[in-house]
Amino acid sequence: MVVTLDDKKPHLFIPKFDYIYKIWMKTFDKEEAEKTYPDFDIHYNDELESFVKEHSKGNIFINKGVNSDSGHGTLVPD
Repeated sequence: MVVTLDDKKPHLFIPKFDYIYKIWMKTFDKEEAEKTYPDFDIHYNDELESFVKEHSKGNIFINKGVNSDSGHGTLVPD
């Protein structure tokens, strides 16, 4: 999830799966995610790089920590 600081709007990035994968696993496409999370702008993961380039004004703040549900730490990009 990304929050743009100028308008404080949340953006959720989801994976884009092909049809065969959807047969075996319950996945959300963009339209289903928009219905499930109406307060978020929904984007596919492959749009993240262009989104960050378009919306960052020199600073990117990353919330670093451990997810309380999974126990996994934040992956910090280079």
